[in-house]
Amino acid sequence: MAGKKAAILWGKPRVGFVSASSLASCSADRRSAAGFIKREIDASDLRRHRLLVTASGRKVMGKGLALLSEAFGSRLSRLSLAQQAELKSLLEKLS
Repeated sequence: MAGKKAAILWGKPRVGFVSASSLASCSADRRSAAGFIKREIDASDLRRHRLLVTASGRKVMGKGLALLSEAFGSRLSRLSLAQQAELKSLLEKLS
């Protein structure tokens, strides 16, 4: 595989480049199969699909955000209040 990049999709290595739309489609397929999103054909443009988050998807998303918030809070607690304020200020300059 010299000179080529490998991407892993669905657990199988593939040689070559993978487009962003292909990765997005695979990601949507997995989430749809898990029941987290559903696809609808866009009535105004039949070539397009709309992705809608299901109730199950919102529940999982909420749990994921809670876990991230807890992990981030745990790491932030290692900093003093002054350091947290400085970090916030620096991050705001980057956005």
